[in-house]
Amino acid sequence: MSHPSNWPLPPQSYRHLVAPYSLKAVQQNPVGRHLNMSALGYYHRALGHAMQRENPDDWLLILCVGGQGQFRMNRGWQAVTAGDLMLLPPQVRHAYRSDAQVPWSIYWLHFQGELAAALCDRLPPRQTLSEPEAMIALFERLSRCVSVNASTRAWLHAGSLLQSLLTFAAMDAESRREEDPGKMPELEAVRQFMRKRLETGLTLAELSAHFGISRFHLVRWFRARTGLPPMEYFIRLRIEKACLLLDRSNQPVHEVARECGYADPYYFSRIFRKTMGLSPLYYRKGRAAGGGQGA
Repeated sequence: MSHPSNWPLPPQSYRHLVAPYSLKAVQQNPVGRHLNMSALGYYHRALGHAMQRENPDDWLLILCVGGQGQFRMNRGWQAVTAGDLMLLPPQVRHAYRSDAQVPWSIYWLHFQGELAAALCDRLPPRQTLSEPEAMIALFERLSRCVSVNASTRAWLHAGSLLQSLLTFAAMDAESRREEDPGKMPELEAVRQFMRKRLETGLTLAELSAHFGISRFHLVRWFRARTGLPPMEYFIRLRIEKACLLLDRSNQPVHEVARECGYADPYYFSRIFRKTMGLSPLYYRKGRAAGGGQGA
């Protein structure tokens, strides 16, 4: 599990960590393995608070309740103010920091489990809550649960409370989305971003973070407009580029694969065949035999 920052706690702050033996017991429990936490806390006016993780292995939820700060996930910094909820997923590089002039006050918690991805699927990387007081109450309830009794059973109960917190956040995000459909990006902007990432690669989490939309809403919105989920559309763009290179150049297949973001030419060939119905070599031979003329 990713470790929280260990910088000195400011006054009126706290940090609760699950003992290793308790965490193991919780994760082996039939209930706990679905959703569990490793740490949670509250930092009051956290001047100098900052963290960067290259490859986190758990989810992190941060609620800003005062002051301001910034965060980023594989892109530029985004501002955070009171009432904003941030969700940082695993396996996505992230960084965050408190403002040097107006330091933030934040609640935070690290969690994972079999249900974590499903519960977080409807949450954007950042959302402004319509009822931040209700979310604060849920964080405080979680804190009381483990501060009074730090036993394995207490952490199991905290996992069930966390589920309530996440579903509340999803409900709030849904209501805000319905109130403001203008937050959805232009389809062409999404396509252009995909094209810029053909060689380097792209994940659904990164696409979601870039446009500030939950993966659930992004997939539903994109499929409604294109007939395909975003990542399948991204593969089609890669193969479209590959066809262009095969048509207009004499590059070997492994170079074409690399320019389209595939380090493994054999994997590229399998994806190409699945999409086009024939291998890259046969596609090139067929085009050459036809004189390179399209329909």
